[in-house]
Amino acid sequence: MPQAQGMPRGGANRPPSVEAAFWLFLANSVLGLLSAILTFVSVDSLLATQPGYTEVLTEGGSAPADFIRGTLITAASIALVFQAIFLIFVFMMRNGRNWARILLTVLAVLGLVTSIGNLDSIGLQFEAGGIAAVIGIIAILGLLLPIGATITMYLPPSNNYFKYN
Repeated sequence: MPQAQGMPRGGANRPPSVEAAFWLFLANSVLGLLSAILTFVSVDSLLATQPGYTEVLTEGGSAPADFIRGTLITAASIALVFQAIFLIFVFMMRNGRNWARILLTVLAVLGLVTSIGNLDSIGLQFEAGGIAAVIGIIAILGLLLPIGATITMYLPPSNNYFKYN
């Protein structure tokens, strides 16, 4: 694809809106990493905030609790892998790759749709307080940051940047 006059590839003429989207996505990834770390270190206290968990322990012994704990740790581990892959796309978007912008948009929409279903658990996390409440705050920011990043990726200066890169 030929380069447009005066629009070099990459960061030389990167508009502030693309930089803002980059930093919003980057902040979201850092918060995702923090959430995974907090989940690893506080898995038992997080499980105790879930309705019915105490009954599972008294009725089923430790086997169901161990399964739930293992599932939560596995989910946090998978989230870390996806965060690493996601960051590759964020850097590609910053360098003017329109396909990365489209992919990040799709991922942001999918993340928003799945997060809306988890809003009830965020309320439980705030009720529990402590680390669970911190993870709840991170979850709310995890809803808002990708929305802001996606909007800034489609502002007119961003559109021109992606058009010529």
